[in-house]
Amino acid sequence: AYSGMAGGQYDIFLIDMGGSRGARRLTATPANEERPTWSSDSRFLAYASNPGGNYDIYITSIYGGTPRRITTSAANDRMPAWSPKQK
Repeated sequence: AYSGMAGGQYDIFLIDMGGSRGARRLTATPANEERPTWSSDSRFLAYASNPGGNYDIYITSIYGGTPRRITTSAANDRMPAWSPKQK
């Protein structure tokens, strides 16, 4: 997973390490999505996004669905990390 510029903002992309497929865009919003980090079971990504101008942490399934906002701080939250037990 990586964050790349697309349409004027940063989105999250997944790439097949086997090289058989190109990159797949996981997010496509007007906000910036940055700093993706994998859950230990490789089913989810946590990342920072700024839809309201302030960065918060979100979690999304790599299989699709609606991202879930985890933080709602007045400060910028930009460095997501998973504990070994995914908490």
